[in-house]
Amino acid sequence: GDHRDLHSRPTRRSSDLAPPSQGVRIPPDLLEEIIKLLQKMFDFVVVDLHAASRTNTVATMRLANAALVIIVPEMTSLYYGKSFVEIMEATLPEVGLNIILNRSTLPNGVPAEAIKRHLKMKIADEITDDQALVTTSVNRGVPFVISHTRHRKSVV
Repeated sequence: GDHRDLHSRPTRRSSDLAPPSQGVRIPPDLLEEIIKLLQKMFDFVVVDLHAASRTNTVATMRLANAALVIIVPEMTSLYYGKSFVEIMEATLPEVGLNIILNRSTLPNGVPAEAIKRHLKMKIADEITDDQALVTTSVNRGVPFVISHTRHRKSVV
């Protein structure tokens, strides 16, 4: 199909769902080709990389102007986030990194000030912990920025 297929929202059935650990693995050269094609078609291209992924991270980030680094106030997320920041600063310092603190109001989470000190970066924005909203969004397959247009994080 043509690029209009990218705009259609697929119908999801439970038989279509794969466990998160069985995600699609795309070789770096093919991923680069796909991103370059998308950059010709759209003003913004968003690529969601797993924090622990190394294979496609640098290849993808070479094509980026900026990166949103999503951090949850938990130790595992901080570990992978700091690792990503260090890789980016060492290999591609020209890419602008923006730290987004997701679930910032998580009970017993690492405080934002401690995260800033650990990463040696400021936090660009915070998203509060709203499990009900996110769970509903994920289960319906509709982003909350579409289903809850008046939510603070839906209005950009």
